[in-house]
Parts: sequence; C-alpha cells; structure tokens
Amino acid sequence: INKSGWFRMRLPPSVLVVLCLNCVLLLIILHDIRDIKTLVRAQHAPEAHPQLVAQQIGRAVEPVNPLSTHPDTHSQIQRSQPDTNKPGPNSDAVAWVDFEDCLRKPSVVFPGTQKDFLKWELTSYGKICNKLTDAALSVFSPVMSGYWSNKPDRKRYPKGVPPTEPGDGPTAHKRQHLLRAAECANPSHIVEVGFNSGTSAAMFLQHTTANVLSFDLCTHPRTPYVIENQKMVAEAYPSRHSIVCGDSVDTVPKQTPVASELILIDGGHTVEAVNTEIEFFAKWHIPGRTLVVFDDCYEPRQAWKALQAWQKKGLVKQLKVNNNKNCYAVYLHK
Repeated sequence: INKSGWFRMRLPPSVLVVLCLNCVLLLIILHDIRDIKTLVRAQHAPEAHPQLVAQQIGRAVEPVNPLSTHPDTHSQIQRSQPDTNKPGPNSDAVAWVDFEDCLRKPSVVFPGTQKDFLKWELTSYGKICNKLTDAALSVFSPVMSGYWSNKPDRKRYPKGVPPTEPGDGPTAHKRQHLLRAAECANPSHIVEVGFNSGTSAAMFLQHTTANVLSFDLCTHPRTPYVIENQKMVAEAYPSRHSIVCGDSVDTVPKQTPVASELILIDGGHTVEAVNTEIEFFAKWHIPGRTLVVFDDCYEPRQAWKALQAWQKKGLVKQLKVNNNKNCYAVYLHK
C-alpha cells in the first residue's frame, strides 16, 4: 500500500500482454454477437434490412433514388438531362443541386467584366432586345422599366431616348445574375412573372433550350406594349414562348402546373401577389432542382417580407448568396 492509501501491484510485462489480448478478444466476441442479432432480426423483417439480406445472398442492391417517389418530375428531369456521363446539376447521382456554390462561381458562357459583358450582349441577344426596347418606346414615351433599359443613366440617356450602347450599364449586373441563374438551373422549362418588354424572356430563350411561360397584367397603363412585344418574341423563338394575361393573384392558381427548373418572380411587388406566387408555384417545382429568383427582394421590400414569412413556415429556403437586390431560394422537399 502506498502513501496515498492505494494498493499497488507490480505485474510482469508478459501478464500485461496477455490481459490486453484478452480484452481485444472480448471486443471481437461482442461485435460478432451484435452482427448475429442483426442477422436474426433481418431474417424476421427483411424489408427493414435490405442491404444486409442482399449481402447474405450475394446480390447487389441499387441505391434508392430520392426522386423515384415523384414519377412525374423524374421524367421531366430525364428529358432535360444532357447526354453526358459526367455528374452535374441534372445528374440523378445528385439529389439536390448546390445552387449556392454554382451561383458564386463565374460564368462559363459570358465574360465577367461589365465592359466585356456589354459587348458580348450586343453580339448575342442585342438585336432582339434593341428591337423590343425600340418598339416599347415608340408606344410609350417615358423610359420603360425592364432589364434592358431599366432606369438608365439620365445624363447619358434622356427621358424617352433608348440607350445607344449594348444594353444599359447600371443594370448589367441584373442580366448577368439572371443568365447565371439559368446556367445553374439548366432548365427545360422557365416561368417568369412580369413579361414587361420581353427582354428577360428573350435572354432566356436565346441562351437555353427551355420553353418560357410568362405571366403579365398586359393592361397596365405604363406597359401598353406587352401584347405586341410578345408577338415579336414568339416570332423570334417559334413555339417556345407563351403568355398568360391578368393579375397573377388570379391567374397563377388557375394555371395547370408545369415542372419548371427556373422560376422568376418579378410581377406585382405586393405581399399578396408574392405570397400567392410562392405558394402556388410550389406545385411547379422539381424537388431539389428548381431555383427561384425574386427581383427587388431586400429589406424592407414586399417580396423580401413574403419570402421570410414562407421560410418560417418551412416551404422555402433562402440561399445565402449576396446578389445586390435579388434573392434566391429553393423549395424544400416535402
């Protein structure tokens, strides 16, 4: 007995080795007993342990596809999947597209600097967008609001005078973010609320193979050019664009849902309108593969308030992507 009152025993090294080996042997025996119990349970309830039963009979089990419970949306994904064996946003190997990571990366389609981007636009969709802008301005003299000429620099572009440069510098970032969203979504079908002059629809149609469905009031006193501009878009991209006229609060709930990988909400900027659109477009989403873009979405704007309310209810999740005045979200898989 030592000074502290504890009993001390000196064991030879050989005895210590034997004790350690016995401990290891005991652990192995306990592990085998656990496996035997699991196998017994699997024999009584094979549906609860498919992987273990398959191993016992020498058969591989295919991994469960989380989208297999949604046959309608799964077939839509298959149609939009590119002919490649590489994993990507439309690969069944990935249940949820990592939109946050994709949106933060630079585009592989258009240049990143604004100066080069404006030049690229002119050779890309500049012709159709200038045509749409000119047609709108010929009907309604005040500068319209749209992605191509939204609030231009008043010093360079007086009221009623269309931009002379490819696109408009102050809003170039909006068009960049929209195109990047389309890249990440890789859509076969796009829905947008707010057609206006049609420039955003033309951008989508030019750089994707998707069909685009637009919702617009069509009778707003500030946008009397909607119908004529839609005809131009439909002629430029035959059989790929359609429009539903009327208040989205009424028209969206009545429309037959179509599985869509990209949804742009840029219509009535009221809480009621955005609430309706978020709720009913939930029926249009493809689990894990639909990106929702909200225009003019920042505190304390109405779109931002509506998005926060639905996020608390667990219907959507806002993505942590810093994009000036736009918000991104995905519908939660339920």
